[in-house]
Amino acid sequence: MSDIRFSGLASGIDTQALIDKLIQLERRPITKLQGEISQNNTKLERLRALNTKLKALDAAAAKVMGSNGLASSPLAGRSATLSNTTVGAMTAAGSAPKGTYSFTVNAVAADAKMLGSLTGRAADDSLALGYTATNTYRISLDADPTGKFVDINLTDTTSLADVAAAINAEANSPVTATVTNATASQSRLVLVSKTSGEPGTFTVGVVGSEQATGPKLSDYGLAAGTASGTNASISIDGDAAITSSTNTFVDALPGTTFTAFTTGTTSVTIDNDVATARGAVKDLVARYNEVISQLREDTRYDPGSQRGGPLRSESGVRGLSQALSRMVTETFDGTGTNGTFSNYKAAGLTVNRDGTLSLDEKTLDDAIKSNPTELHRLFANEDGETSGSVRLNLGGSDTTMGDGLANRLRALVSSATDLSSPYNAVGATGGRSPGLVLGAINAVTRANTRLNDRIDGEERRVERRERLLRLQFQNMERAISGLRAQGSYLSNQLASLQGQQG
Repeated sequence: MSDIRFSGLASGIDTQALIDKLIQLERRPITKLQGEISQNNTKLERLRALNTKLKALDAAAAKVMGSNGLASSPLAGRSATLSNTTVGAMTAAGSAPKGTYSFTVNAVAADAKMLGSLTGRAADDSLALGYTATNTYRISLDADPTGKFVDINLTDTTSLADVAAAINAEANSPVTATVTNATASQSRLVLVSKTSGEPGTFTVGVVGSEQATGPKLSDYGLAAGTASGTNASISIDGDAAITSSTNTFVDALPGTTFTAFTTGTTSVTIDNDVATARGAVKDLVARYNEVISQLREDTRYDPGSQRGGPLRSESGVRGLSQALSRMVTETFDGTGTNGTFSNYKAAGLTVNRDGTLSLDEKTLDDAIKSNPTELHRLFANEDGETSGSVRLNLGGSDTTMGDGLANRLRALVSSATDLSSPYNAVGATGGRSPGLVLGAINAVTRANTRLNDRIDGEERRVERRERLLRLQFQNMERAISGLRAQGSYLSNQLASLQGQQG
């Protein structure tokens, strides 16, 4: 039922409009609180975006470091270049020896295969040759004849499709069977070993005595016998041949995987994988710059408008830019073991005026080519030797994470994004509480909860105030209406008396 209200019928005053104006005044605290929530929501959006960018920076730093240190770092990666890519392909790990080698593919691996002849029947056609007996044939793996075999029973009603289905249904079958169709009435059976190369050699033969009145293998385009697989074979620099049941050779040359395509010879040159290493460092720089750019934008202050960015009030966040810069630019002290590369400039890094990084790719490429091991130390060394301002205390002990560039960044990100971070400081003279970004997100979220609770309370107060105002105005209207009725009555009585006197 709708709420029908008649405003000012007795007084002539638009009491509804007056109440609405008064309620607008009463709702001012709510409007203010809603404005604070809106500002907080903007903060949350930017803090979460910053948290995501910091996590991406951490992932990029971890990639440069390598999950298993130098061996898995792209800085120490190897690339393999083949002069004849039709012969094969190669991938190389960091442990692969640099140099040029001659690879000769003597043979490629071939799976054992038995190709039946065309039978003159469709795949689903029964044999229908008038046989009355059953013959059983076995397909067995030569290397494991008692473990890997399948028996097939042939009768006058057995089709090519039936044979293939029986073979494929047996888990221990050493082969897979396929029926191919040359035409609608010309089918053949194809058997292919499940085991690659020479170990996949299989034999087809009768079980017991072959019955003259039963179907023969020849009725299905097959013949008893052996299908042989062959192994792949390669030689490196003319040495003794190396064989594989597949066309893939792992560690034929330490740290490499070579895949043979065809017979022939190719030279293989293994060298530092400069492109991949450069890509990993470029990604680290890009992720770093994304964080710096957001921090600069979100913590800015405009003197003209006297307004700041959405995270200007977050003092911990404001300090992140300087902390990140220190992580990158601090020079290793003389007692460290970082070797020939002592600071960020050795990796081709330059700090721009806005705090972002630039990368001189030629300087980086030269460092990768000349000494990738020492370059990796620059990014990932864990000797803990720094000149003080970037020392990262682990818990409350004297242990440190290390002074590699990527190490420092990862420790700072951990301190900023993880409430349970073991790194309880980002500086020797007093640091920041762990999880400052995540902590700020949680603090703003809690603040919004409190603000919403206050809004709920204010809404209840305004609702009570509105009811009271309506009641008061209703009472006023009744009082005015009563007074008018009394005035009308008195006027009528006075007029009546005057009439009598006249």
